[in-house]
Amino acid sequence: MRGVWIAVGLACLATSARSQAASLDLNACAYGDPDARIAACSLMITSGLPTKALTAIAYADRAGAYMKKELYDAGIADADQAISLDPALAIAYVNRAAIEMRQGQFDKAIGDADMALKLNPNSSEAYADRAGAELRVGLLDRAVADAGEALRLNPNDSVAYVNRSGAEVKLGRLDNAIADASEALRLNSRDAYAYTDRSSAYGLQGRFDLALADVNEAIRLAPNLGIAYVSRSFIDIDTGQFDQAISDATDAIRLEPHYAPGYVNRADGYLKKGDKEAAETDATHAISLDPTDAAAYTIRAAVYAQEGRNDLSIADADHAISLKPDLAEAHINRSLAYLHLGRYAQSIADASEAIRLKPNLAEAYLDRSAAYGAEGLYDLAIADANKTISLNPKLAAAYLSRCVAYTKTEQFDQAIADASQAISLNPGLAAAYADRAYDYVAKAHASRADRRARDTFVDRALGDVNQALQLDPHMIGAYVFRAAAHLELGQRTQAIADLRAGLAVDPGNVQVRAAFKTLGVTP
Repeated sequence: MRGVWIAVGLACLATSARSQAASLDLNACAYGDPDARIAACSLMITSGLPTKALTAIAYADRAGAYMKKELYDAGIADADQAISLDPALAIAYVNRAAIEMRQGQFDKAIGDADMALKLNPNSSEAYADRAGAELRVGLLDRAVADAGEALRLNPNDSVAYVNRSGAEVKLGRLDNAIADASEALRLNSRDAYAYTDRSSAYGLQGRFDLALADVNEAIRLAPNLGIAYVSRSFIDIDTGQFDQAISDATDAIRLEPHYAPGYVNRADGYLKKGDKEAAETDATHAISLDPTDAAAYTIRAAVYAQEGRNDLSIADADHAISLKPDLAEAHINRSLAYLHLGRYAQSIADASEAIRLKPNLAEAYLDRSAAYGAEGLYDLAIADANKTISLNPKLAAAYLSRCVAYTKTEQFDQAIADASQAISLNPGLAAAYADRAYDYVAKAHASRADRRARDTFVDRALGDVNQALQLDPHMIGAYVFRAAAHLELGQRTQAIADLRAGLAVDPGNVQVRAAFKTLGVTP
């Protein structure tokens, strides 16, 4: 690219004193510190150059220097001026494409790179820039091909290695991505993008120490690089540091407010902290910025499923899967929504597909365990709960799912143990107290314990069901069960009071009305 300057300069040396003076500044305009380049190019432009072609090159080079300073509007203006003076100047299109890419105008960047390559098919920079824009609009195979062509033309083009690395990360070719990022860093040890790409690849391999070291170096080199904070927020989420994930994603949003992945990662952090409203808001905003972001739909589907907005959850999961069929998390969220709707076969099918895509995803086994249990396939439910626990021993819901299956198969000691473990992991899990209460009473009856032992179990059950209702006053089944426990102890008045409390929560509840009928009492 800069060889054009030298050739033109040599030709100009023979023409006039003014062109000779101008040629002495060619290298200063083309190379070195951006401020010095801007000053040299400006001097040449204001001094006047003998031809439009020379003036166009000065504008094009100053555009490149402005880009280095992140003065993008000035850079675009200079590139436009260069093109108006010399529409066949390839480097002007190259520099304008590079600036447009940094402004997020990826389609324009691809168009300018196309024009540059028509004018100069051997421009490695044009191929590298087009690869970067293609990467950002999801044309990953094309990005890899263009970066490869750039490297064929110039094996030392570090930007081409970075862009190919970024595409390979998204394509799941993690070893290739690491190799390309490492080569980019060999050529340019201060390339923050290369550190960020390598960090992403390490993170996806579960090599979190290496990932964190690389992304921290990227942020040290480029504190205003929003994508680096996005990358670090991924690591934060994978390592369970949800507050830090939210903080890093917020920094990314501050630096790049129109970059959807920042909102996606913050939504994920909020979701994992239990702030569903904030998660939904961020996921929705991410979708408004990039309607093709499957992860944003997946997170919002999870929010909707957890809130019982199951039709909305299924719609979002459908959309995510249409965009990215191999997104296991989208299948999990749809599985959960189907489970809530009682569509157990579909829930099992989606959970099974998630397991096929990601065999070590604990939540998929958990959803399938619950669906198997609801279908009465208790041995399969227990097997999947066991697998869930082996993958994530701290997942309280897995013990609760196994507890239910043990209860249904009258293995009450195991059920009580699992409910107790669920409570120790999550003391706010109302269903675990309610299930343990049922198992205490069921055990007492199954073991044909004497009256005193039965009363002891009933007392324990009452303590648990009281705790369940304190945590969730809308748990209708708990009122009915507590009424039954009071009747077991001969406390009919308290039993009726419980049924009326349940009816106050849900006046049309069939279970409560049937209990009143059994007692021969008018609701």
